[in-house]
Amino acid sequence: MSAPASRAFVRVTPLAALGVSAALHVLVALSLLALPTKGARLRTEVVELEVIRPPPPEKPAVEPPPPPVPLPPPPRPKPARAPVPAPPKRAPVPPLPQAPPPSSSPPARADEEPPKPAFGLTPESLTEGPADVAMPVGNTVAMAPTGVRPPQTTASPYAGGTLGGAGNAPFAPVTESFVAEWPRTLQEVRAPYPEEARRLDVSGTVRLRVGIDETGRVREVKVLKRAGHGLDEAAVKAMWRFKFAPAKGTGGQAVPFRINYDYTFTPGA
Repeated sequence: MSAPASRAFVRVTPLAALGVSAALHVLVALSLLALPTKGARLRTEVVELEVIRPPPPEKPAVEPPPPPVPLPPPPRPKPARAPVPAPPKRAPVPPLPQAPPPSSSPPARADEEPPKPAFGLTPESLTEGPADVAMPVGNTVAMAPTGVRPPQTTASPYAGGTLGGAGNAPFAPVTESFVAEWPRTLQEVRAPYPEEARRLDVSGTVRLRVGIDETGRVREVKVLKRAGHGLDEAAVKAMWRFKFAPAKGTGGQAVPFRINYDYTFTPGA
């Protein structure tokens, strides 16, 4: 047989035993407290909760639309202008007589007098007033060649302005509206070239206002445009010796009339 096992003994002190006993009692007490008491009822309290809804958001204030902008008043219509009356139509002017074509002539010989330049009324002669009219024929007055004596004139001396014609009866020409045919030049006179203009080699045009009676005679001469250097006096003296076919009225009778005449001087022509 084996020997019995030896037992180990733990030696507990009195203080330790007291601590263990106290701990066991505390555990038992705690376990008893945790158990529910028999017959005890659970108390239930009802709590009412009231949910307060927030107020709905306020609608934004609607602003009234702005008043419409007033439109400007329509422009007033312009008053209609009165139609401008058309200018009265002038009566057609009768065609001017054409100058005769220049005749071809053989060259002059040395012993013959050189041909005289043509005279007449220039197209630039303008009318002045209802009783004046321009003649459509050209005229040129040239200086007399050396060695040829210009023709002498017997007209009265020139004092400027208007020179009266022959006779004592007043000259009363008709207006252009009563003239059917204008005067025509029948005889032209070449004026001697003035010495002063010859020396200065001056040319010029003298515009004359000529009154022609019903017989074709020159009754008055007036200078409208001067050239100076003696050309005005020479042109007036020559004009007094001109011969015209008188103007004819609407009834075919000869009538007194006034014309404008350009008398041109050209040295050495």
